[in-house]
Amino acid sequence: MNFIDIWSIVAGAASIISLLVVMSDKAPEWKKYISPVGFLLGGFAVGRISYGLFPAAGAIIKDTKFFGFLLILVLLLIVLVVFAQMMIKRKQDFYAYFVVFMVLVIGVPQIMEKYTASFSDIPKEDYLVIATIKEKNTDYSSAIRYLEKYKQLSSDVEFNKKISEKIRGKQWGQPLT
Repeated sequence: MNFIDIWSIVAGAASIISLLVVMSDKAPEWKKYISPVGFLLGGFAVGRISYGLFPAAGAIIKDTKFFGFLLILVLLLIVLVVFAQMMIKRKQDFYAYFVVFMVLVIGVPQIMEKYTASFSDIPKEDYLVIATIKEKNTDYSSAIRYLEKYKQLSSDVEFNKKISEKIRGKQWGQPLT
């Protein structure tokens, strides 16, 4: 039980005490200060205990790329909800629902595609190896797809020109050098 340490106990106790103070009518002028601190301490205590109970959940935070992606996705959804509420208040329900639908159908998959393309587990040089193997097996459509992926990730202009020529069909069967 090393996940319940002194900080978790103090934060949990302080959040319970602050909840009791906020719920009672004592010190009403302090409610606006005590309530956020209580939620902060309660969240800290719950986070510490849940990290100890579910260590795999802590691995998400260690992967900064995924955490950044998740943060961007959550912020996008918050902006989307605020926009939809503003449009509904203005009696423009159709536009709100249309924009929400378009963002969910088009925007979220685009963001997920960008994430997977940006943080691929495959090094960009391996795309060339895979393309070469596919070309040897006369699977030219797959070879073109992997060459395109390499071209998107590469910054070498001259080599990208060679890849473009190969894709256009001028040099199939010849190695890229």
